[in-house]
Amino acid sequence: MPVTDNTSLQRNALAKSIGKAALHALFPKDFEYYLVAFELVNETGTVDYFSFPIMPKSIRESLPELNNIKKTAGGVVALDNETFVPTSISLSGTFGRKFKILIRGAQIELLGFRFSNDSGKFGITKPGAIENVTPSFSSFAKTGYGCIKILESMKEKSRQAGYKLYFYNSILGNNYVVKFEEFTHSQDESSSNMLPQYNISLKSLAPLSAIEGRGGLVDMAKNTGIGVVQKGLNNSFTDVKKSLGF
Repeated sequence: MPVTDNTSLQRNALAKSIGKAALHALFPKDFEYYLVAFELVNETGTVDYFSFPIMPKSIRESLPELNNIKKTAGGVVALDNETFVPTSISLSGTFGRKFKILIRGAQIELLGFRFSNDSGKFGITKPGAIENVTPSFSSFAKTGYGCIKILESMKEKSRQAGYKLYFYNSILGNNYVVKFEEFTHSQDESSSNMLPQYNISLKSLAPLSAIEGRGGLVDMAKNTGIGVVQKGLNNSFTDVKKSLGF
């Protein structure tokens, strides 16, 4: 009976989550959805995708005004710049220690989301040299430390020519093309019991809606759909671990 009750609760929670996801996909400026994700792309398509399995402890976006205020003989004059003003975005948090099941690569292909051939390869390539790819225990089962290393590798790949990094922030309702300004991976004995922690600073370069074919309803539906599946996997995996005594 407890198993049935737990399954029923999960089904109800998933139905509510799907409802919120659908509302956000249709009306992204009216209904928030708790999803944060990065998508790394190049000219052939999506190279990697990371939907945060645990939401950041802190997320902040600064929206500065780009203007020039001058004192003149006749008073004060403000010259406004009407072009896009880059915003500053900061994220901090932890993914815990235990394994998380991530929706990546081939798993997202099953959902109809196409990946390019170099998905998952984050080695350093030099002209005429063999690509140096670090061995991976699993592409989709990652500890909290492994999740942070995925973010780190996406950051490094995004620095290369021909790559763009998209940031989906459904919590605050803004999606951008971004660049990393700072990435800190740390562990502190006096904080969070030595959990791997991250602090990320981003600078937005353009709203995703300014990129042809991006930022519309299809993108919103895709990301919220992946978010729903990601949450469902996390909940199911947690229950499996509990049933096995982990």
